[in-house]
Amino acid sequence: MSRLHYPIPFEDWVTLSKALKAKDVLDGSASIIRPFNTEEGINLTTDETNLGYAINAHKLSKDKEGEAEKILESINKVLDPIWEKHVKRVQFAKRFYRSSVHKLIDFGVTVNGDVIAYPDDRAMRCACVKALIDHSNAMTSGTSPFTAAYLTGQEMDFTNELAALPGVLANIILYAAAKVASETATETCDNYMEVIVDHIMAIGQFLMGYFHGAERNVEGWGFNVDKSPKKSVIRDGEVENQSVKTLNKLVTGSDFIGKGPGSFKLFKGKHATGTFVTIVKDQVFKIKYGYGTVTLENIDPVAKVGYEAEFNQ
Repeated sequence: MSRLHYPIPFEDWVTLSKALKAKDVLDGSASIIRPFNTEEGINLTTDETNLGYAINAHKLSKDKEGEAEKILESINKVLDPIWEKHVKRVQFAKRFYRSSVHKLIDFGVTVNGDVIAYPDDRAMRCACVKALIDHSNAMTSGTSPFTAAYLTGQEMDFTNELAALPGVLANIILYAAAKVASETATETCDNYMEVIVDHIMAIGQFLMGYFHGAERNVEGWGFNVDKSPKKSVIRDGEVENQSVKTLNKLVTGSDFIGKGPGSFKLFKGKHATGTFVTIVKDQVFKIKYGYGTVTLENIDPVAKVGYEAEFNQ
């Protein structure tokens, strides 16, 4: 059985959209898809304009993503060695105050019983470093565990570390701004492409019916028609109670089905943040453009929840 294989990368969707438009223009008034487009309210000229907007947004997203990566590299280059020394100081202080570990709290250290909790957030790490140094510097001379001899022996310099932190914090703000700009541009691109892809897929299915028995003719419109074994696979899966699971390579246009018994949240992308769709048992969610990667969140305290999805191989 012949089937259409739709693109996965953004660039391939762009190529297909342009090929479809070019074929329609070439055929002119004899274009076989024009009556269908009129019936469905599809305007390829509008889609062409919106494709341009999507291309610009996609480029902006990639540019800002690259900018964010460079900023992050500069942050890590400065902060990572400082943080490594900070952790070493905290561990030393824990041994120094072995009979009264709670005193580490005065140095800005989070203590849970005898366990030290270190933050992952980079701005919080900067705050931790500064708090420890500030408290040590404010202590009565000779009472801090971080003596001049200790610092020299460990190749630590409080003055240099404090001087570096404002630059790190400034870059953290720039990094966050670049990430937001990239994500916003991605969302803009996806919003345009969602409609364009829906139109492309509708036209593709119309052409497959029009050329029934001679489906290779559909390739003249830029589509990939294949009679080989299906290049996707349908799998069942589960999300454990009170957990999050990310799925990749979902097939655009496929059905994502909730299998119950309870409901769960479906988020676009790699994280369980932002807008979500609640999926209940037997609900079918059509995988749209931009939903090739989704994150599922099951907040049920006891029960697992199931799903069925189609994945590209």
